[in-house]
Amino acid sequence: MANLRASVMKPSGLSISLRIGIVAVVAMLAVVVLSAAYFQGARMVGTALQSRADNAALQSAAKDIQTGSLRMRSEATEFLTKLDVADIAAYRAEGEKIHADLKSARAMPAAVELGGLIDRLEDKVTDHEESFSKLVALNERMGLDEKSGLQGALRSAVHAVEEKLATANLDALTVKMLMMRRHEKDFML
Repeated sequence: MANLRASVMKPSGLSISLRIGIVAVVAMLAVVVLSAAYFQGARMVGTALQSRADNAALQSAAKDIQTGSLRMRSEATEFLTKLDVADIAAYRAEGEKIHADLKSARAMPAAVELGGLIDRLEDKVTDHEESFSKLVALNERMGLDEKSGLQGALRSAVHAVEEKLATANLDALTVKMLMMRRHEKDFML
């Protein structure tokens, strides 16, 4: 029984100081491994948080671009409805904001894979701006009100003809002129 106790107390025949040294080395290795795992995990969490922040910034920029494009469309509709020059300036200001937002979105780290999509979107916005500019030019040529453009020239010409008909006292031609004016108004509407 004494031998059994001695073998339990001293299983491998190593001295106690050597056994304590082995336990200390194993503990130190465990601390080093756990520390490395902790720092690796912290680095991965930091990377994930940065990626999340980058994606949130890109999402915010995308919402700004979407909102701006809706405002552009609204300003274009307002212009077509009212033919007000202020709507043209507001439309162009929104277009400039969208181009700035697209430029800042392109520079974001999260948008590296979206470069081609951003380029196509910018091309579409530019196409829309060019189409709107052509529409504005045509409306300006036609006349933004009854006194400007072709509409104003037509109005002046008709008034001149009406004056000449009134002075010539030609009632039949005056009636035909009034019918032409009626058809002109119908056409304009």
